[in-house]
Amino acid sequence: MDEEASKFGLHISWSKTKIQNLSCGPALSPVMMNGNIIDPVQEFTYLGSIQSSNSNSTSEYIRRIGLAAGVMKRLDRVWNQMNLSISTKIRIYSTCVLAVLLYGSEIWTLTQPDWRRLDSFHTRCQ
Repeated sequence: MDEEASKFGLHISWSKTKIQNLSCGPALSPVMMNGNIIDPVQEFTYLGSIQSSNSNSTSEYIRRIGLAAGVMKRLDRVWNQMNLSISTKIRIYSTCVLAVLLYGSEIWTLTQPDWRRLDSFHTRCQ
């Protein structure tokens, strides 16, 4: 892979390269590649979402609730504006807060308590 990438002027950063088992198989052991050790990880952030080796998405949706709560807090001045209509505030909420909260949610595996926690956060925001 390193040889093919070098044809295009690309080089692999071995210190940043990790391996991960995304199924429920046994834990991986470090792999030696071209004299470099590639460490296994249980969680990895890829394109802003946490990819976890376990079968649930708890760490990702809890992280997303925290990020969305931060957006809600930064929009306090908007929520306190009396000259903005409720429909405008709902559109801002949908655009700014829900977009952060639900980013990558199409791949989450959630249990019933997870759904209740997400719904509780959504209700508190409204």
